Amino acid sequence: MSLMRLIRTPLAVVAVLTAALALGGASAASAGTHAAQTEPVNLYLYPGNGSFVPQVEPAKIVTADGTIIDEQGASLPAPYGAAGQKYPGWAWSLYPTAASLGWASLNGTTVIQDVIGAGWAPLSAPYTGSYYYKCLEYLPNPLVNSDENWLRWDPSTGKWLAMPLAAYGEYCENQ
Repeated sequence: MSLMRLIRTPLAVVAVLTAALALGGASAASAGTHAAQTEPVNLYLYPGNGSFVPQVEPAKIVTADGTIIDEQGASLPAPYGAAGQKYPGWAWSLYPTAASLGWASLNGTTVIQDVIGAGWAPLSAPYTGSYYYKCLEYLPNPLVNSDENWLRWDPSTGKWLAMPLAAYGEYCENQ
């Protein structure tokens, strides 16, 4: 949920937080109004390429733009980062919800930055109670500009497809 949405709906947030505390932290989100959303219990990313098996911290994600590769531990090439700096690998957190690669490679040849999961939706059995990221974004050339590339998960084909930022609301809102 965005900070602006929290500021605009303080009474709804207070009511939801109070209910969540009363239920011992159980889900108190309003699915109909999206006034508040619960944090996922478990969070996954699909690796793409027709695979319907979600993963935590996938080593590779096949997308319409190419293969995003987690190069954790490999040297980050110049001019990216300080001398001797390594690719950091995934930063993964449920509270606050986050999945990101600070640096990665695209097709093993191009350095990209800030691969970030966005918007989550519930998974079906056998992952009931868990969620998956519906969208990914990254900076394709962080030294030149800050234009983001956006991808959306297509559950019918098991592929990450290119998406314009204007379609964010249609594909990436939390469920």
